[in-house]
Amino acid sequence: MDTITIIGILVLAAFAIPVAIVMQKQNREKKKLVEMLAQLGQEYQINITEHEAWRNKLIGLDPKSGKAILIIKGADGNDVNIVDLHKFTKCEVEKFAIASETDSSLQAVSQVRIRFTPREKAQKDNHFILFNEESDHTLGVELRIGNDWVEKFSKILKTGLKAA
Repeated sequence: MDTITIIGILVLAAFAIPVAIVMQKQNREKKKLVEMLAQLGQEYQINITEHEAWRNKLIGLDPKSGKAILIIKGADGNDVNIVDLHKFTKCEVEKFAIASETDSSLQAVSQVRIRFTPREKAQKDNHFILFNEESDHTLGVELRIGNDWVEKFSKILKTGLKAA
């Protein structure tokens, strides 16, 4: 082999190996979240049949019991939020933005969440926080995930409204 080919292979390996390591680590973390989801499902008597994992979060749905779950894995433990969709009338994606200090026409997204509006006026809204700039730093797929899951949750909410 000539020198240019060897250098090319080394440069390619220098980029490919770290990417492969990061992807493997992310897959391991997602697998741990899915295992935790199964364990929590047994603990709370729910059967999560649909779920999606990204970064340190996992969102899931048990369509039979009408319960939704959001798990946020943190350094100091896991934050588990379970919502009984039958207790809510609607859900929607909320996006909060902060105007730039230098140019007021520019806005940075500070939070993306799914808001659940309760049937009972005395009850508070419940939220699944999908993105928070303080802990997540960069906005990625959270808006798409929020819109996809609002659609899934809304189907359950509509069937719950017909039954009520």
